[in-house]
Amino acid sequence: MAMYGYEEKVYTSENAGFEMYGNKGTDGLLYADRTPLPNYYELQHNYARAFVADSTLAADGSRLTLHISNRYDFLNLKDNVTFHWTYSEDRDTLARGAFSPDCAPRAAVQYTLALPTLPNPSRIALLHLTLTDAQGITFLRQSIPIAPTDLTPRLLKGLDKAASDPLALLQEGIMVRAGRKATLAETVQVGDKRLKRYLLPLAADSTHAGPIATTIKTETAGNTTHLSFTLTPDTTAREGVATPIHRDTFLPELGIALLLDKAIDRIQWIGNGPLPTYPGRYRAGRYGFWAMQQGDLYFEGNRRGVDAVLLTDKNGEGLLLFTNNGNVSFEQTDRGIVVTCNAAVAGQGPKFRRTAFPVVAGDTGTVSGDFYLYRVEKQSIPQMVHDLFDHPSTIAPPFRPFVTQYDTYLMRFDDIRERISMQ
Repeated sequence: MAMYGYEEKVYTSENAGFEMYGNKGTDGLLYADRTPLPNYYELQHNYARAFVADSTLAADGSRLTLHISNRYDFLNLKDNVTFHWTYSEDRDTLARGAFSPDCAPRAAVQYTLALPTLPNPSRIALLHLTLTDAQGITFLRQSIPIAPTDLTPRLLKGLDKAASDPLALLQEGIMVRAGRKATLAETVQVGDKRLKRYLLPLAADSTHAGPIATTIKTETAGNTTHLSFTLTPDTTAREGVATPIHRDTFLPELGIALLLDKAIDRIQWIGNGPLPTYPGRYRAGRYGFWAMQQGDLYFEGNRRGVDAVLLTDKNGEGLLLFTNNGNVSFEQTDRGIVVTCNAAVAGQGPKFRRTAFPVVAGDTGTVSGDFYLYRVEKQSIPQMVHDLFDHPSTIAPPFRPFVTQYDTYLMRFDDIRERISMQ
């Protein structure tokens, strides 16, 4: 900001920095009307005055020990910070409470919380924490999975109703994602060393998607389609192989992408949320049950630690995708939502240098992953889906404070899909 002839600068070293005024703002924390960007919540967590750094569940499952840190320089947490907690299993709240621990300034303590019931191993048990200061202002929210388990066996057992082919709800079949919509920082730092058409259709023999060597296997497990894959960026030019890419090509997301039926306009997921999470920017994400409609300001982006995603129209018709602790991204296009199970994800770096967590073609090697797809039909929704998710018609309208904005504009599908499939 420039006022009375003064210009604000942020110094990155003794002799270097960048300007902060006019159109040179680089904080990436707030929109012009002070609506927070996801980075705001990341900063809120990183600068929190107190937080739970870790937790330990007793062997008998009756107690949870919270490892609490105090960042205040002069205040004890006692009577200055209150930890409000809620214990839930699946989406049911079983108990609530609050405490204010005795923790000296710049110290750490352990606080043991007696759980109201032994965690049910067949349900998702979570401890939700809301931290408030002496003025009652909330400055941090956290969630702690208690004895987390792989949801896959539970879902496979619970999806016992006959269903149609889930792949019939895909507009373009299986594609490979080898990039993402670039941020302003990535545009500056990466330049042309990325694929602008990053959704790659499979070749006729399914061994390549453009310059990505692929192995994809699909099989039916009960009423679900199990898809497993390996992806290898091809940087070696040789006869009979699709055109390779340069070793320095930046591949910020690499995985299997699906363009959903255009009627599908809402998502619910179990995993980190509600905001996007990436390597180096994940602390604001909390494990839990989340829901969002297409068009929401925070809809797009990768989510880490995802175990299940329900993608439907308002009536409940659509797909259930489940994986184990996966990376799942959502992207909006003029033809519908693109959902991707990522096997590799890069961080989002600042404007003055590339991310510290890059995914580069020459260094990536082979990555792999797998996920399940189940067709959810409105007339026969399995009880398991009712237990874990709300009915899609109850999802809140999208948070849409602006007519348009630079970072969540709608992409044209034809502009990000590679037109030519290698034969």
